[in-house]
Amino acid sequence: MRHVMRQNRDGEIVVVDLKPGEVLAGAEILRAWRWSTVLLWFLRTMAVVWLAKGLLNWAILLGVSPRLPQLATLPRPMQAIAIFLSVVQPMAAVGLWLATGWGGVLFLATCIVETSALALGVAPHASRGLIGVVDCALAAAYVFLVWRARGERRRG
Repeated sequence: MRHVMRQNRDGEIVVVDLKPGEVLAGAEILRAWRWSTVLLWFLRTMAVVWLAKGLLNWAILLGVSPRLPQLATLPRPMQAIAIFLSVVQPMAAVGLWLATGWGGVLFLATCIVETSALALGVAPHASRGLIGVVDCALAAAYVFLVWRARGERRRG
């Protein structure tokens, strides 16, 4: 007997037993694909990325790498942004990994703060344009996936 995991309409992952020789048809595989599953994978991926970004800000705070700017040499607004992001980004990563509402709020807040800091020229990072565009794209993708997953739950 083979076991396959599927997600039911309530969002629960259930184990389904398949008889020997039984396979899932292409239509069944597509029906099992849900926006809530895509959202969950997006949140988990963003959790890893946001944890790495938070650790990068901690490296700036601690002065670990000679390539990164030292906290003491940065202007006060950049110091404040680096300190804020070093605390809030790992917290957002935990919330994203757990797929909580407050994780999404912290994720969007860090996107807004980082993009605003980049636009004002007070970001402690070097590649200003790329980070701002990526943050805006990730925030838009998050909002889109939440919208699709909620619509799926209402219909479901």
